[in-house]
Amino acid sequence: MQEKYYIEEDEIDLSELFKTIMKRKFVVIFSTLFITIASAIFAFTATPIYEVKALVEVGIYNKNPISPVSTVIPEIDNFLLLTLDKNISANIVVKKLKSSSSLFEIKVTDTSNNLASSYVVQIMQYIQSKHKIELEEKLNDKKSQYNLLGKQINEKEKI
Repeated sequence: MQEKYYIEEDEIDLSELFKTIMKRKFVVIFSTLFITIASAIFAFTATPIYEVKALVEVGIYNKNPISPVSTVIPEIDNFLLLTLDKNISANIVVKKLKSSSSLFEIKVTDTSNNLASSYVVQIMQYIQSKHKIELEEKLNDKKSQYNLLGKQINEKEKI
């Protein structure tokens, strides 16, 4: 018996490959056109989604935060529930950053860049007004302490 030896070639015949592609050139052309047209239709008809992010640091007074982030975020959530539509507030995410104890992120996604920006501005104004109230309370406490110390000094001077 004679054994047949099969020799395997590792070469690619480019002319053979080119002939195969030329035989099926209409399939290649039409599939390329179809994918290009479908992509263009999707790109021009898709609704753009805008994302606005704000990185916020809680104000600090005497090396301590005015309000801890753990209390600020629930306050913002309550503000959003009371002032905005539920559909809109679903597009707003407020989360504490893991890397910091005084930073949190506000992320708003919307089909309108202006609306997304305005929501971030509204949240920021709310935070600023809350902090302003808290700082004014601390200032009033310091003023009353100062006045009390002034009265005590006057009484000691009279004695």
